[in-house]
Amino acid sequence: MNLWMTTEAAGVIATLAADLAPKARRILELQCGDGSLAARLLKLIPGATWKGYESDPDLAERAAAQLEFMGSGVSLVQEDFRRASLGNGFDLAVSASGLLGLSPEEKERILVHVHHALLPGGALLFADAVRPPSAGIAAAYRLLEREELHAQGLSREAVEREIKEEVERKGLWSVEEELYRLRKAAFREVDLAWKCWDRAVFAGLK
Repeated sequence: MNLWMTTEAAGVIATLAADLAPKARRILELQCGDGSLAARLLKLIPGATWKGYESDPDLAERAAAQLEFMGSGVSLVQEDFRRASLGNGFDLAVSASGLLGLSPEEKERILVHVHHALLPGGALLFADAVRPPSAGIAAAYRLLEREELHAQGLSREAVEREIKEEVERKGLWSVEEELYRLRKAAFREVDLAWKCWDRAVFAGLK
């Protein structure tokens, strides 16, 4: 996973969340990682409570440590959100990496599931990899991505493995297909909020 793009996407999600749901009382996060996005959200939206899912034990432990002093309204669940009962009554749902790599069928199901978990007027913000419309342009920005991955300290072999996985990733939706699936899941307003190379942030309002 390209950590730089994931971090950039998380920053966009946090900023948009503060604008779209400044008075959110309950936040749901899918695959919260080390808790960095949660910490930002809880600072940007004072008084909100947060429930997050993380399936990786090491990341869940790091998230727990980072969120330890964020108050009693923090609930971290070490579980795969795809098999969890998310609950309902949330004002905001976010995910910087949880939908990456899901099959189209899983993704459609999760979008419907999250829609049910949100209150009327609630917002969903998530990052996903999208299918590039132009193979030629995609090949050009892969060169830039290689430079960025090298700058992160990855070996040449690791960089090429990362690029190969991205190029060969199956079942990606185009931007238009992502927006269509959000509408199909009954979100009344949808938009592409940000895009860098083949990573994008989408927004949906219930």
